[in-house]
Amino acid sequence: STSKQMGICVQELHSRGLNYPVLVGGAAINRKYGHRISLIDDKTPYDGAVFYAKDAFEGLDVMDRLSNEDKKDVFIQKVKEEALQSVKDKDKPKETVQTNQKNRSDVKQLSELIKPPFWGTKVLKEDDLQLEEIFKHLALSELYRLSWGGRGKSKEEYQKLVEEEFRPTLDKLKDEVMNNSLFLTRIVYGYFPCQSEGNALFLYDPKNQDKQIARFTFPRQTKAPWLCLSDYFTSKASGLMDVLPMQVVTVGDKVTGICDALNENGDYTKAYYLHGLAVQTAEAMANYNHHRILSELKIPMDQGKRFSFGYPACPELDDQEALMGALNAEKEIGVSITSAFQLVPEQSTSALIITHPEAVYYRV
Repeated sequence: STSKQMGICVQELHSRGLNYPVLVGGAAINRKYGHRISLIDDKTPYDGAVFYAKDAFEGLDVMDRLSNEDKKDVFIQKVKEEALQSVKDKDKPKETVQTNQKNRSDVKQLSELIKPPFWGTKVLKEDDLQLEEIFKHLALSELYRLSWGGRGKSKEEYQKLVEEEFRPTLDKLKDEVMNNSLFLTRIVYGYFPCQSEGNALFLYDPKNQDKQIARFTFPRQTKAPWLCLSDYFTSKASGLMDVLPMQVVTVGDKVTGICDALNENGDYTKAYYLHGLAVQTAEAMANYNHHRILSELKIPMDQGKRFSFGYPACPELDDQEALMGALNAEKEIGVSITSAFQLVPEQSTSALIITHPEAVYYRV
């Protein structure tokens, strides 16, 4: 949800004739996202420029450059030009990525592949989903510390907040959400035939497995163990067809309107808590359906990992388009994608499910 506000802030600064430099960062965005939100109406760069920083160190470097009066203007102009070029480059076809065999990871190519329960997609709507079950997947530490502001408190302060405020608030909100259908929970997921080649993963039409419908190209680590997501799938050369489960989940847009109305009426505290619960419920839904997929595939609950675009192993946010198109998410569950490749409603998430037993999270 914070990534959506970044673009709104840039547009608001522009509309008011302000030109303050804007720094953005965070796990679910990348440099290309910073470039896209810096363009007003997708054409003219914001006058103050938008600077992406992958970490605090890069953020400090940006601030150092902006503080240098002799070099600041050149630096700002360079970032604006990069933003314009990035948008021009997005329409260019991706080059095939060749992988030096000696630098490929040691991830084992499986000879016996998982068989999906079906090919194609399946939709789950409110009547198919029990919120009581989804709430069991809530990461309470994430909810309390990140979404509800408990982070940075001492152990004693945090425990007091949990006992006296957070837990009672959560119980009350869960009852209100379920009794008044505030969350319009929906899921679309599916199983897609796929094969890898180098750093690329090719997706095929479930109804015609000779027809390619998408290609994802993932970055490879530049040093051992040389991991790349494509390594977790069988290669084209094997002649075998692997499976990629994908999913999109949403809490729906009803709660967004409710939070907006609460803010307009000055009930900021309730809006804050309800919004935080909605965001974390979307994450709980992702975890809930991930478990459902593993169960359907008859593999252990701790096997494999879930990856989302914008994070280090698959940083290209524009790959959301292919995932959303394959799942037909807008038609099936009402989740669309913005020009900056953010999901709408904002309390929605998408993911690739990697089922290979050696799959791990890693940085590139």
